[in-house]
Amino acid sequence: LAYFRRMSTEKGTPKGRDRSGTDIRLEGGNAVHSFNSQETKSFAAIVNTFLQDDTTVSQRLPITHEAFFESLSDGVLLCRLLTRCAPGSLDEAKVLATDNMNPFQKRQNAQLFLDACTSLGVTVVNIDGGDIVEGKWIVLGVIWQIAKLGLFARIVDSIPQLCLLLQATEDLQYMHEMPEEELVLRWINYHVSPHGLTVKNFTSDIKDGKVYAVLAKICCAEDDRLGSMSFEDILASDNALELAISAFTKQNLFKFVTEQDIVEGDMKLNFAFSANLLKQRNGFPSLQEAWLTAQRRADAAERKAAELENKLMDLDQAAVNLVQARQSNEELESKLS
Repeated sequence: LAYFRRMSTEKGTPKGRDRSGTDIRLEGGNAVHSFNSQETKSFAAIVNTFLQDDTTVSQRLPITHEAFFESLSDGVLLCRLLTRCAPGSLDEAKVLATDNMNPFQKRQNAQLFLDACTSLGVTVVNIDGGDIVEGKWIVLGVIWQIAKLGLFARIVDSIPQLCLLLQATEDLQYMHEMPEEELVLRWINYHVSPHGLTVKNFTSDIKDGKVYAVLAKICCAEDDRLGSMSFEDILASDNALELAISAFTKQNLFKFVTEQDIVEGDMKLNFAFSANLLKQRNGFPSLQEAWLTAQRRADAAERKAAELENKLMDLDQAAVNLVQARQSNEELESKLS
């Protein structure tokens, strides 16, 4: 409720999520990234998606997974990706984007990119400009961290209904500090838990497609097939994943992930897809409805607090009565003796 009040009274630019000087956690808390050919396809989609409207590099897009590392080797697309995900993070005037650049110029771009990443708090381990020029796969770990920056840029301030995901003991500050994975999982469970589903991860819990099918019905309500089905029918369907992918594809929302990634439970790519869906089609009620919901929760919390206070007062009075009764009993025993 305090969040809505702040959003309605504050002036100026919201602070958003400050990521400077922070280490974006990946598996095990480190920037460790394994490589496989299927994943390269999805990372190519990540780059293409973020830069699809960037006219300065349109002649270089789309990149294919076969030529993925070669396309990034001169550092130009990497610098543009970082600028798109974290505006102002590097000096664009220093980026060389000429044809037939020599290895030194390519390395200069790549190092400019890595230095800017480091200044943002992105974990850059055992990689330098030469690794990018040589097309080493280790750059995938850095791209993944940048993608998270782009997916969550100003998301808390742009979607005030996210406060509905807060628990009673949590305040607005926690919303800004909440790990991205937890935020997305809470959003998913907000929608699917009323239908008997619980999601604790981006791997095994989403493999059968039922979670995505429920999200598709909520976030793509205009879809003909899902619109005519009840949630019970969707959950009982043997082709829930097919229904979800069809609905998301029609709305141009099926990005970053493939059907194979879902079935195999790829954590990073399912997370990227879910985060983008949250940003594009969150399925939350209107601001007015969310305000009323927050008000009802606040009222309910106040009632519970009042009930607890009354119970404590009753217990206090009972304790006083017990002490008085003991004192009276002791006095009576003293007189009788």
